[in-house]
Amino acid sequence: MSDESSGDGAELQPVGEMRDMFDGTSSPYRDPRGRKKPRISNESRDDVATWRAAGMTQQQIADALGCSVPTLVEYFSFELNEGKSVKRAEAIKRLYQLGVIEGNVTALKAYIAMTEKDVSPRDIIRPKAEPKLGKKEQALVDAKSKPSAGGWAAVVRH
Repeated sequence: MSDESSGDGAELQPVGEMRDMFDGTSSPYRDPRGRKKPRISNESRDDVATWRAAGMTQQQIADALGCSVPTLVEYFSFELNEGKSVKRAEAIKRLYQLGVIEGNVTALKAYIAMTEKDVSPRDIIRPKAEPKLGKKEQALVDAKSKPSAGGWAAVVRH
């Protein structure tokens, strides 16, 4: 098989100088069968969460990683959705360590300013109300309970 065609019959496109990692020879052709799967590491996950917390858009993050937006969303969805909250929590924890434990006054003031903010009503978790019973379920509950003194109980007395 020659170097100028791939196994599926597609023509190889010439590109810049490429080196083979096994024998050191170079090939001026690339395989047109698509991109390779991106390598996902803890470092890249941390980078995506940091960039998202800093306010970068998905397109900007994808450009920084060298992938497309759909690939970014597929492999880094947690970091894109929860990255801002995770990084904010890390920043608050670090401010606490610097201010309270290590005695950095500036960090302590920043930590106090963050903790003095009021909690908005939408952040408060309220218990859910009991769901209303349907007509049939309510009839079953009423049938199993004791009858009241009025109504049919008074009429049916012996």
